Amino acid sequence: MSCDSGAKTGAEVAIRFAIGCPADDPTSLTFKELGMCRSKSFDTSIDTIDVTADKSSSSRRLFIPSFKTDTISVDGVSYQDVIYNQKELRNHIKFGDPLGPTAGKPFLWVEITHPVYGQIEQYPVIASSWGDTGTYDDAVQWSCEFSSAGAPVVTQVS
Repeated sequence: MSCDSGAKTGAEVAIRFAIGCPADDPTSLTFKELGMCRSKSFDTSIDTIDVTADKSSSSRRLFIPSFKTDTISVDGVSYQDVIYNQKELRNHIKFGDPLGPTAGKPFLWVEITHPVYGQIEQYPVIASSWGDTGTYDDAVQWSCEFSSAGAPVVTQVS
């Protein structure tokens, strides 16, 4: 008999990244763990179009879906250890190598392993922000946000 409740903690959700363009095949990329994360947020918003007209029933507005936007936000504690790959991600987002694989643009793939859903989701994204915070009486921290740059690839693992 197992004592597993089925619930998981956020620490069990793994975030990895690979520098590459949205058109790249994610299986050809090398993903690296983004270590020492604290908060991880994954949101999908769906834009809608109002199609209400003079013959709409029950005086109700009618909507149809148009576009989806995936947004991934992550923050964590800054560490110098190379194993956490924070500096590599930060430098790619903030400075970008014009001769690198994305020609200096902040494109990459973010991979999320969801233990609750039993799947790995790989998103082609553009980094929309990076921030560093150095509060006097707290740990130095970082935060970043990514927006979708194409359709995700979802793989069931259990």
